[in-house]
Amino acid sequence: MARIRFKKRGIVLLLVPILLFIALYYSQQNQPYDQPVIEKPTTQKNPQVDQPVKQIHDDEVPIIEKINDGKGISKDKEKAPSKEKSKPEDKPADVKEQKPAVEVDHVLPIPAKDKEEKTKTNSEKPTEFKLDISERDEKLLSYAPKGSDAIDFKRVGQQFRTYRKYHEQLWDKYSKATKAEKESIIAAASTLDKTLFSWIKGFKSTIDMRDSFEGTGLVICAGNHQTNLAISTLRMIRDVHGSKIPFEVFYNGDGDLSKENRAKFEKVPNTKTVDIQKILDNNQIKISGWAIKSFALLASSFDKAMLIDADVVFLQSPDVLFDGKLFEKNGALFFHDRSLYSHGEETLNWFKSLMPDPMSEYASKMRVFKGTTAHEQESGVVLINKRENMLGLLATCVLNVDNYREIAYKRVFGDKETFWVGFESIEEKYIFNPRYPGAAGELKEVEGELKYEICARQLLHVDENSLPIWINGGIAVSKYDSSSPLAKLEYYNYEPGEWTLLSENRACLKVKEKPPKFEGELARVIKESGVIVQNQLAKP
Repeated sequence: MARIRFKKRGIVLLLVPILLFIALYYSQQNQPYDQPVIEKPTTQKNPQVDQPVKQIHDDEVPIIEKINDGKGISKDKEKAPSKEKSKPEDKPADVKEQKPAVEVDHVLPIPAKDKEEKTKTNSEKPTEFKLDISERDEKLLSYAPKGSDAIDFKRVGQQFRTYRKYHEQLWDKYSKATKAEKESIIAAASTLDKTLFSWIKGFKSTIDMRDSFEGTGLVICAGNHQTNLAISTLRMIRDVHGSKIPFEVFYNGDGDLSKENRAKFEKVPNTKTVDIQKILDNNQIKISGWAIKSFALLASSFDKAMLIDADVVFLQSPDVLFDGKLFEKNGALFFHDRSLYSHGEETLNWFKSLMPDPMSEYASKMRVFKGTTAHEQESGVVLINKRENMLGLLATCVLNVDNYREIAYKRVFGDKETFWVGFESIEEKYIFNPRYPGAAGELKEVEGELKYEICARQLLHVDENSLPIWINGGIAVSKYDSSSPLAKLEYYNYEPGEWTLLSENRACLKVKEKPPKFEGELARVIKESGVIVQNQLAKP
């Protein structure tokens, strides 16, 4: 019996390590392979792993994870997937062939919308956009006279209209383009701009500049000498009319407007000062004097922008002009100057050389071509919808570039006529306020048929309803003199009538009918504006 027990114990001792080895072997076989499991498109239980297999839909991209539920994998899946392509009969018909999946810790399906966006972004490669420019047009677009004497203004007008043709093609495509396409269009516009508008340095081209304009606001130009006068103008708009419209004050470098004076402007609510040299290359355009006005209007951030002189006095809120039908319908609103003198044949031919032949019917009916004035436009107030009418403003700016204005300012008085001439030459839409200007001041009776006369520095403008809306020339007798008394603004008249120009920019207008008096709301505005002006001019 002892021997039998000893034999049994020996057998047990021999079997224990064998059984332990077998158990260890099978435990290793139960671990999953480092190969992704290709799941079948069914929601039934997989008998091999007892796990639900995720259905593959068109709107998801499955990312496969390791499967390890402790029950092992069937012998059929122990082999690594063959590199040979599956035969059609081995793959269900509704399963799309997929690339090897990436092994991660969790299944994260990508929504179809995100998948489409990613695909769209990846496939949206920038393509070079090229304009099909004829050889003749290429020559016109590259015209760049160096000196003022060499300028052929007929060719300049043709250049403007040729530029318009291609710019509008780009703008039309830009408004419908994708982000990548827009970059290509901007690059094409930059090439188109290189001769006429290389002085625009704050933007890549006139196209992205045009696209940047937004909002409504007032633009005013001021140097150190005009600081108090300009601030009084802004204060009147804020305090007398209660307008909250934003202001941008433009100056030409640090030497034009000091840091201290910039700080004074920015104390007026919603007012920003802007150095025009940071947006435009002054080495090319050489801004001085009146020439800054059109460039400031272009460089302003506003879409609907109103340029005003530093000595403008609004008798109605400037917001009224933005809301008017004339501006809304035409996108550019100008005001007439006095019907005074006339141009000679040489200046009239200069106008015509820039314009299309024939010029527009609207321009052909202007007083300058009828010989009844040498001053068609008064640029104390100019309104432009820049996104819609930018090309007219660009042409106006070119006429105010150094070598161009050297000739232009000999033909006309400063920048004034360059606005409507620029718009007409590039065939841009614009309109003048239908009423002609007048005078504001003291009334006196004189002999003759036109027996009511007002003499003053103040040039008055009325709106389309013949109501006074703004005055150019300030509200003081001498607009820069801090000790100057206020002008006696009692009556106002407007053309038709007869003008006489006196010294020191004073002019008299005689009319047939007795002029109206400033009363009620107009009298209040004048009185309160006068207080603001006197207080501001008294400051250092």
